[in-house]
Amino acid sequence: MTLAALSRLITPGRAVVLVLGVHLIAKVIFVFASVPPAQTVADIGFGFGPYVESLVDRGRFEACGSGVCSYASRMPLLPLVYAALALVFGKALLPVAAAKAVLLSVMLGAAALFAWRRSEPSYGFAALLAFVLLGPQPLKHAANPHYEEGFLVEMLVAAALLAASAARDRDPDRRATGTLAVALAALFSAAVLAKWSILPLALFGLAFAVQRARGFVRVAVVLIPAAAFAGWGFHNWTTSGDFRFDSSMNGENFWRGFSAEARAIYPEVSLDRLFDSEAIELADGSSVRPPLDLIRSAPVEEWEHDRYYRSAAMKWLPANLGEYTRFTAERIWIMLFEIRNFPERISAKRDEKRAVGAVVAAAGVAWMLLARLALAALIVRRLAAWRSGRLAPAGRALFLGGLVAAGLYLAPYVLVFGYERHVVPVICFSLILLAWSPTQASSQRDADARRGLRDQSGLRAST
Repeated sequence: MTLAALSRLITPGRAVVLVLGVHLIAKVIFVFASVPPAQTVADIGFGFGPYVESLVDRGRFEACGSGVCSYASRMPLLPLVYAALALVFGKALLPVAAAKAVLLSVMLGAAALFAWRRSEPSYGFAALLAFVLLGPQPLKHAANPHYEEGFLVEMLVAAALLAASAARDRDPDRRATGTLAVALAALFSAAVLAKWSILPLALFGLAFAVQRARGFVRVAVVLIPAAAFAGWGFHNWTTSGDFRFDSSMNGENFWRGFSAEARAIYPEVSLDRLFDSEAIELADGSSVRPPLDLIRSAPVEEWEHDRYYRSAAMKWLPANLGEYTRFTAERIWIMLFEIRNFPERISAKRDEKRAVGAVVAAAGVAWMLLARLALAALIVRRLAAWRSGRLAPAGRALFLGGLVAAGLYLAPYVLVFGYERHVVPVICFSLILLAWSPTQASSQRDADARRGLRDQSGLRAST
């Protein structure tokens, strides 16, 4: 088969569909390979499982154990989605995780289709999606049912596709623009309900959606996040008496970025080990003893627990500004430049299993290296296009907006702590935005392509 014949068989649109299909199949394979058949939704990690089980069994958003109940130690999106899927597919985690993979692929496919139809179809667009979605790091996180990045990778890729398509649209259709603004509002609102640290990026994205909307659509764009946050705040008020929009785990997470012990083990060992280990062994042969007196004195009531750790962090900071500054500098390097998997190890024991196997780690390092280099190259290329006048005004806005959005996403992780799984979603998000920033030539091609599509639709309607 000749190259011309192959290009006729696999058009740019079919290439995009192929990438999305392979992405879904790969996620489902990962789910079946990594989720034991005996596990149920109660086994979902990071504290989400008890909430899902309670929603399915009792219809209550709570996690109870040892005579104590929590009502806000996790943000609500993951438990609500998993509980809804469990009501349909049963409590076994395997079919629920597979259904979640399909659900997010449908969402992502809709965003990709919308973006593709608003711009000139190209193999470059398909190749960009392939790199972002089929890389080992995005795949392993998107398929994982246990933490928020299993949702956020695809949600942020979808948001980036929609935002980029809006910036490339020189001939906007009112209905399409309204649909795009509402979709962005829903995506960013859901992202905050998945993970509170997304808030700075989400507010920036919501402002963009409001700016794109017109008339009653703008009202809807404002009401979507307002309703989402008010609902979560009302839940916290009815269960604790405080009208709070965040999670009661935030104080504990905050403290992890404000202690000498955390800096000593980060990023080699998971910071979770500070709370359940007598001693943490490091690769150089030394060991770190967590501040057990502080940890064992923590209140059990969730919002008192939250305030206790926030207070401990703020007491530590003034006396350790130099230590915190060095810790922050280390986090900046890790979040912006590190290509290895971090944390390197989950266990407190030096000779126990590392976070990922050697082959997976090597593949991940290769993808992270390519992604970091690609981002650097895109920034340099867009700056050069700006200086030469080849970057369209919308491309400049998208370029600057993408850099600001990435900074807002990374800020909580730089100030407190972050792992490799936290940085992968924003790498994917930034690659889409920067690679798709419109030049003068691409904007004209997109407008011509849309006019051609409308002309074809009108011709079909008249015949």
